[in-house]
Amino acid sequence: MTMLDAQTLPAVLLGRRVEVRATAADNNNAQLAEQFVGDEVRRANDLFDPADRNSMLSLWMRHPRSVETTPEFDDVLRVALTWQRLSNGAFNVRAMRLHRLWTAAAQTGCRPSGRQLKKAVAEIAHAPYTFTGSELHRVDDCQGLDVSAVAIGHYADRAVDLAMLEYDLSGISLTIAGLTARRGNNHIDLVLHDTTRANVSPTPISTIRLHEGTIAVQPPRHRNRSRARVSDVGIDPRTGNSTPVRTSSTTIARKACSAALVSETLSILAPEEGVGFVERCNAELRPCDLNDKTISCLILENSGFVRTSQSWASHETR
Repeated sequence: MTMLDAQTLPAVLLGRRVEVRATAADNNNAQLAEQFVGDEVRRANDLFDPADRNSMLSLWMRHPRSVETTPEFDDVLRVALTWQRLSNGAFNVRAMRLHRLWTAAAQTGCRPSGRQLKKAVAEIAHAPYTFTGSELHRVDDCQGLDVSAVAIGHYADRAVDLAMLEYDLSGISLTIAGLTARRGNNHIDLVLHDTTRANVSPTPISTIRLHEGTIAVQPPRHRNRSRARVSDVGIDPRTGNSTPVRTSSTTIARKACSAALVSETLSILAPEEGVGFVERCNAELRPCDLNDKTISCLILENSGFVRTSQSWASHETR
């Protein structure tokens, strides 16, 4: 029996380009699966696109009392709270306020004062919403709320899991903004390279094999804010300042939501703190019932030094 690939279907999820490829014995099933993923992308945009004034998120931020949210919407906001707690605030749903502060400062050429940063950090320290049982409550101004990383991971998981079940696929992969979610029998081998040394050919640092699961690659942030766009600079929500070191990271997890959120958080944390964060996630995610068992990471420091979590070696090929 010949396995056929449908043509890669491009789409845009929350402003990021999505590519999906489904494999099946029946090419019609593969095409239907990719159309299904496109429908899921549109649903996600209808709920969570902050650029769309008519998305549920935008409407809820402006008129919380007049918008009846869906269980799916609530689930994404609930997961965001869990990750904000796990990261001790390094992942923060209100971090966009800090980026806006630095953007305004860049336009005027004046760095935000210590008092301004301290005030902004205090304002975003707590999420502007909470849950009483299953009921969502807004407790503060939600303008600028950013749950995009959670929504992207949530819909990547949902799309590939449901497509595998509904369309008799042998495999499916979805790629968005450095994150690739895979389901099926086939594996891929990836070689990670040290790209920190200028004018030197990249050297391999790890070769991994990915079966079912998700890999997220976070390129290094710019260290020098004066030479970078504010959007390219990591801002630590706990201090309001830029991240202290320039690193890149690779994260492997069963679920795309976990991989996306860990990857984003690692871009903020110092390398040694990042590895500790991943180990803490592995200890705490099981009782949280977030459907992930082991998260692994490799962090490449600007010096070329490599740090890995305990479980990283289980993905390496010998």
